[in-house]
Amino acid sequence: MALELCRRVVDIDERDAKAWINLGAALGQTQQPDEELEAYRRAIEIAPKYAEAWYNLGVAQAREERDVEAIHAYKQALILSPKFAKAWFNLGVLQGKLGNPQEKLRSYRKAVEADHNFGEAWHNLGVMYRNGEGVPQDYKEAVKWYRKAAAQGYAKAQFNIGAMHERGEGGLPVDEAKALAW
Repeated sequence: MALELCRRVVDIDERDAKAWINLGAALGQTQQPDEELEAYRRAIEIAPKYAEAWYNLGVAQAREERDVEAIHAYKQALILSPKFAKAWFNLGVLQGKLGNPQEKLRSYRKAVEADHNFGEAWHNLGVMYRNGEGVPQDYKEAVKWYRKAAAQGYAKAQFNIGAMHERGEGGLPVDEAKALAW
């Protein structure tokens, strides 16, 4: 139903970039990746400075494991909208997948600069410090980032703080009650 409605809106005004983005999203939900990608490309053709179109193209490309193309799309979105936190975050995920830990770290930092409430990005910074990925391993620094994520209600960060309390990592005392409370 939503897909047909989106197709009708595009038929009414083929120059409406937002309509093409909505159509792309509907196509993605119905698992029609080639048509989804084409809808986002049409939106970009109509409105090349529309950051959301570039971002959605990147999401669709990443879902299809077209990582290099997705990175390009995210970077285009960020040129147009430098504070686009989700684009920074997704860029970081792909940079990590491609073995670029410094770019991953930079992207996650940019994501939290753009949106201080982005719990998953704070958490992923903590994971990088805990694992020593692109930075020296530092449990105290990991706890710092996990706390920021936990303050946003991000459950994985809360779990990780609890686990670190259980093991006494990162300057946290071994405390089973606190571990369970997290």
